[in-house]
Amino acid sequence: MVEIVEPRSKYTETSFESFSVRAKAFGAKAAGLMYIPEPWRPNFIVLPAELHEMWRQDGRIDSGAVGAVLSWLETNLIDQYIVRSSGRFETIEDRGKYRSETIPRRGDGEALVAAVKEIFESTRRIDPSEVMALIVQEYVTPSKKGHFSNERRVSPTRNQWMYEVEQPFAPAAGTNCKVAPMPDPAEAFRVKGSPHQTFRSIGRWCVETFEPRCHIEWAQSDDRLWLLQLDLEWPQLDKGDDPTSELTVDEQSLPDPASASMLIPYKIGAPTRWKKLKNLSEFDFESRELAPTIFQLHSETVEKASLDDSVRMKLVEEIGLVTGGRAVVRTEDQSSNASPFNQPRTDTVAPACSVQWVFETYAKLIAGGSSKKDLVFLIHAFIPSKASA
Repeated sequence: MVEIVEPRSKYTETSFESFSVRAKAFGAKAAGLMYIPEPWRPNFIVLPAELHEMWRQDGRIDSGAVGAVLSWLETNLIDQYIVRSSGRFETIEDRGKYRSETIPRRGDGEALVAAVKEIFESTRRIDPSEVMALIVQEYVTPSKKGHFSNERRVSPTRNQWMYEVEQPFAPAAGTNCKVAPMPDPAEAFRVKGSPHQTFRSIGRWCVETFEPRCHIEWAQSDDRLWLLQLDLEWPQLDKGDDPTSELTVDEQSLPDPASASMLIPYKIGAPTRWKKLKNLSEFDFESRELAPTIFQLHSETVEKASLDDSVRMKLVEEIGLVTGGRAVVRTEDQSSNASPFNQPRTDTVAPACSVQWVFETYAKLIAGGSSKKDLVFLIHAFIPSKASA
């Protein structure tokens, strides 16, 4: 049986090494939550990544773990709660990448199992290499919610912070925590009026407690302010980007249209039902050999790849070969409820990202009533321009 973890002890060791140990078992989000003093955050427990690894092997959700969660909810008189993803390899840049599911009744074991399976399935579609723990947390109905951060991208110094409220046209505000009073970890945050001074104290606690910069998600319910998530900007996890990687193209990365087997190449001028492909005949290419090769990805192949990792990996590999690793994906949806204009498309993306985008877009379109037979994805290599106007 997978045992739930209830973090009652205070985690004072804040080194990257100790964080990594907890992230491996409980995911990065849970590891951050464990630092927050109990009165400052909604009550929660963790289902370790072991549950996800078990599901990946045989598709089973451990009934003992489900029963333990329901018992914990009943003991703590928690009605509405949220099941949150907590990936082992998540970084501060991955906020919002994975799903969470809110459940309104604590006694509904079927709803809990369905939420767990949905998060695991979604994780597999987004990043099959991720190992996912789960947070089961009391849900706080917010009157306000937002973000609070001193990340390098928003702040020149550790003591300067920016906070924002998730409301239309609400401007971000800044504050400095250098001379703010330290908050009492045994006392809840009570807010009357502006939360400005409370945020100053929270910022002081972060600066005094952690070496890396921080990002906090918060919510206010009545007069109480809760901290919902603490992400740390670990420099050890910052891989950065190599700006020179796009300046040269290796000969081996040039597109190879002949590699297509799952994708169906379109020959310009051939009969087709798809309007975007018909329109290619209107372009005056100097030579048919210079015309771009457009590949069709149909619904049947999308569904097979979304259900079978080996097919998905083969599709990623094939898109990489036919596009030279730089793919553009367009959508043509001829369903009766679809607008013919501004249909979804990508910028130039990597093959793995293009497949993930297709999975997510396909799921949204089908859920919105689009017909499988009236839907196609059109894929081609990045086409550099020779002129512009």
